[in-house]
Amino acid sequence: MSRLWLPVRLLALAASLICWTVLWLVARLRTLLGRPRPRCVALYYHAVRTDERESFAWQMEELLRLARPLAADATELPDGGDGLYAMVTFDDGFRCVAENAVPELVRRGIPAALFVTAGCLGGTPPWLAGGSHPDAGERLLDVDDLRLLPRDIRVGSHSLDHVRLSSLHEDEIRRQLIESRARLEHITGRPVELLSAPHGDYNVRVLDLAREAGYSRVFTVSPELACLDEGRLCYGRFPVSPRDWRIEFRLKLRGAYCWLPAGSVLKRRLYDWLERRRARRAAKAGRMGRTGACSGKST
Repeated sequence: MSRLWLPVRLLALAASLICWTVLWLVARLRTLLGRPRPRCVALYYHAVRTDERESFAWQMEELLRLARPLAADATELPDGGDGLYAMVTFDDGFRCVAENAVPELVRRGIPAALFVTAGCLGGTPPWLAGGSHPDAGERLLDVDDLRLLPRDIRVGSHSLDHVRLSSLHEDEIRRQLIESRARLEHITGRPVELLSAPHGDYNVRVLDLAREAGYSRVFTVSPELACLDEGRLCYGRFPVSPRDWRIEFRLKLRGAYCWLPAGSVLKRRLYDWLERRRARRAAKAGRMGRTGACSGKST
């Protein structure tokens, strides 16, 4: 693990604390003006292992304490639409989620969505094969696992083969979207109208084809506050893990990491500026070196 991991994590935490303070002040001001606005946060997990179950259960208790659970396919906010709402989702369709997370969700009455890679059922994730990713050895849900999921656990598509959809030809994108949906509906006997883009990779063409294929909602991995606008297709989500620090989870649940997209843009611009500055210095040093060489010859 990189030595920079802890400083970067602490820096992100500090920025999120500032962001949460701003969000809280804005919410208080809107309440005082009589114009409160509900906030909706979509969370996404991957694996939840046996030794992480207790931490996950604590996180779900915090979710119930700080927010109101919302189904990933909800079209309107209950209870008058005020306060903080949270969606819980899981990408990749790991069996350990059904074994460890789903019972904790059912026990608390929290709805969730599992996004399943329909062409890779029952094995290990081929997109992680040969690497050192901690999820590489996790088993994926099989047909029987999917059929046993409770009704409050929605099943969504994570494509057919966990591919980067935006890089594919249009016909292959259609196949990934349509065939994965058809397989999952045949297995579960339920409608499948939710899609999570693998790797968070999508573009306007993918969204258009997803709508054409019958999906009502597409989830990405961009940490953005969700808003149940009528006709809206694309929804961002905040990455969470049972191994998150407790303060990290609370801030993510409150949407305080929504600064990350802007932070990434700023980081990219800063990096480009530093590269240009370094290139100018190198060019200037080269010119000075050539000038010095010429002066030496002339003497």
